Amino acid sequence: PRQRRQRLTLLRNRALVQTLFATGMRAHELAALRRSDCADGHADRLLITGKGEKERVVLLNREAQAAIQAYLQARDEDRAAHANRPAPNKQDPLFVRHDRDKTTPISTKTVWLVVSQAARALGLDTAISPHDFRRYIATAMLSEGMPLESVQEFLGHESIVTTRTVYARTRREVLEDQVRTYRPTPAQALAQSK
Repeated sequence: PRQRRQRLTLLRNRALVQTLFATGMRAHELAALRRSDCADGHADRLLITGKGEKERVVLLNREAQAAIQAYLQARDEDRAAHANRPAPNKQDPLFVRHDRDKTTPISTKTVWLVVSQAARALGLDTAISPHDFRRYIATAMLSEGMPLESVQEFLGHESIVTTRTVYARTRREVLEDQVRTYRPTPAQALAQSK
């Protein structure tokens, strides 16, 4: 039983980290997911209810979908092997605890612990949090030129002011880099005017 639970926990943790990285969801949003929300890992987009009861769509990448599918397949096989456990239900939590026999959803604290353990296993700073995934993804998308309004929608911020305040430094850095890259030199301007 211990090896079985360890295997399920490992698969769950991989799926959890992949989902956080793909979606930039908040820890409480991730912990609240149901199997039906992602069609058991077959959906590439999820409609979630975020902060302030605001709905938004988040997108899963192939890595997150595959990790969720592998996790749920192992979980379902484990259930089938134990006749006393109920059949899977689409309304079951997506991510559950594996230290109990009943289906208990993970908590936001578990999400934080999983991220911290994953960072430590990779030799990274252990102060990494689920929110750092949001910051990293939003910063990377802004750096690549994604409009601020799109990042606002992706993050589920009510106001663009929030997004601008949090990521203004990134926007300035992107702007400075773009100006250095695209601003013509006086010689180029003179050559083009001839």
